[in-house]
Amino acid sequence: MAEGLSQNDVQDLLKEGYSMTEVNEAVREVEQEELKTSFNTAQTRQDPRMYSQQSAFMPVAQDNLIKWQLELDNILERAEHILRGDKLIFNQGHLLWTKNDESTNQILNEYGVQEIMRILSMYLNRNTILSDYEAEEISEKILDFGRELNDLFYMKYEEMGLTVNFEEAFQDLFETTDEIIFSEEGIQVLIKSGNDVQYLLLTEEQVEGIELERQKLALEKRKNYPMLMREIIDVVHSGYKRALDGGERRSLREARSVTQTEPLMPGGININTGSPQGGGSRGVLNPMRYLQGKYR
Repeated sequence: MAEGLSQNDVQDLLKEGYSMTEVNEAVREVEQEELKTSFNTAQTRQDPRMYSQQSAFMPVAQDNLIKWQLELDNILERAEHILRGDKLIFNQGHLLWTKNDESTNQILNEYGVQEIMRILSMYLNRNTILSDYEAEEISEKILDFGRELNDLFYMKYEEMGLTVNFEEAFQDLFETTDEIIFSEEGIQVLIKSGNDVQYLLLTEEQVEGIELERQKLALEKRKNYPMLMREIIDVVHSGYKRALDGGERRSLREARSVTQTEPLMPGGININTGSPQGGGSRGVLNPMRYLQGKYR
């Protein structure tokens, strides 16, 4: 007798004209269908381990989209590192900012960086991006901002580090990072390296060479000025563009849902995948279908 069928079920199938071999094959086919269905159901269940943290260094999923959208501190932090001339390196699977100790490769000094960051913090904030500006109004504001920023650099370029002093030129020319003290005449040099102290008397040719090096390094620094201005103005302009016609405020009140449906076959033909694969052509002719779905 076929496993899982009562004597009455078997007799009904035999009366329909099926042989005992066909009944056994039909039972096996239904059992395979049930096994495959239960397997697919288990595969589609959500595994809680998928949402567990695999490593202490993995980023935590951001569950507050509005806070992330309005938080501008990461933009200001990145801008400060770039203004300082810091280097981004890859260390043990992490991107880290490292300090640039070469003053000649730094566009601005500490005062210059702090001054620019003070200006950026006044513009890159929620008060700006959540405002409501027209396109013409934004263009006027950015034009005025660029002019004022250019005037600031013109009047304070020395204080902000867009130049190189005699000591920095000496260190770059002689490739030393030791503490250096010059006499008032700029001829006698005191070099301190730990507990060692060395006196150096510069010749006139050496002084002229250092002065030429200072002018060359200062010129190289000032070559960065046009791009520096462009970067600062573009950052502020991007902040104002988020407030164009109140777009940022409007986006916070809207919820967007995008659903994409693609046919499984070219030409827009979808295949019904509800029936199991590999069941042969007798699936719809299975005699078990006549038992009112009792074993389905």
